[in-house]
Amino acid sequence: VIAPLIGKYFILSGKEYTDDELGGMSAAARDTYLQSEASSVKGPYIVIGILILAVAALFLLTKLPDIKEEKTERKNLLHTLRHKHLLWAVIAQFFYVGAQVCVTSFFINLVKRSAGLNEKLAADFLVAYGIAFMTGRFVGTFLMKYIKPAKLLSFYALVNIGLSLIAVFSKGMITVYALIAIGFFMSIMFPTIFALGIKGLRHETKMGSSLIIMAIVGGALLPPVLGYISDLTGNIQTGYWVPLVCFVVVLYFGLKGNETKKRYSLALDLKNDPSLIAEYEEHHRKVWPEILKSIRDAGILQMEIYRTGNRLFMIMETDDSFNFENKAKADAANKKVQQWEELMWKYQQALPGSKPGEKWVLMEKIFSI
Repeated sequence: VIAPLIGKYFILSGKEYTDDELGGMSAAARDTYLQSEASSVKGPYIVIGILILAVAALFLLTKLPDIKEEKTERKNLLHTLRHKHLLWAVIAQFFYVGAQVCVTSFFINLVKRSAGLNEKLAADFLVAYGIAFMTGRFVGTFLMKYIKPAKLLSFYALVNIGLSLIAVFSKGMITVYALIAIGFFMSIMFPTIFALGIKGLRHETKMGSSLIIMAIVGGALLPPVLGYISDLTGNIQTGYWVPLVCFVVVLYFGLKGNETKKRYSLALDLKNDPSLIAEYEEHHRKVWPEILKSIRDAGILQMEIYRTGNRLFMIMETDDSFNFENKAKADAANKKVQQWEELMWKYQQALPGSKPGEKWVLMEKIFSI
């Protein structure tokens, strides 16, 4: 909000010439104008540089607590990226920051070309864009009390895809309003992608968060692509296909890329009777369709059962929606599942030391590599 105002009053001169008008100037007049425009940025950037040095000096003089970390096995970045949701978070953050910088950096140029506004008035709308971004952050934070972050992120990304299409194909003030609205719907993307990306990383959270922060390099690499496309086509609006593609990537992350898998291992015994064991295995070659549906509906992505002797081992991979309490409630209300459980109990028996009525017992992980 403040930066566009500084730009309006201290950088933008208000003197605008078309290419034809510049071509009609004498060489000396044109050079004087261009040098004047270039030198207008010196003052603001000198002030910014001084402020950065002051902040650096403040950190240098401030005594920070010495935080000692627990010693853990050091692993490289590529090892941390084995978490698919983290990998997609890095990719999504790269494209999101690229989109944000693209939309903000070229805002005034697009407004001037598509709506015919002068640069001073365009700067006022850039202020409105900043206000919309700030407002969207507060509104988004409130909505996340009632809507899951990934769903809200997906919805905001989808809206921004539509708004980007307006920025590409429309003319007049509607493009200005579309850009301002993009700011509103971009507002939650950075923190939401970050939070979803480090979810469940535990001792690898620091490494994962570092990777996501490094992805802001997208803000340096993608704007030149937008500029290149604009120069190549002679139309800055065509360049706005770049942020549109970026929002498609964010949409995928919100819908699928953020998903994390949990793994559970359980054990149960069969009655030590070869004929009953054979019947049990036969039933599992032809599991009832209703049982398979109840398993998938519970959020179980994959289930495998292994046997050695009369002992069974089950391995389950689940999504974020799964929990044992909800599964138990759903099974209790499903007559077909109850019939299946009653049939299976003909072959099963509780593990030694298990609680009364307990069947499958959750196993504890004691080693990982």
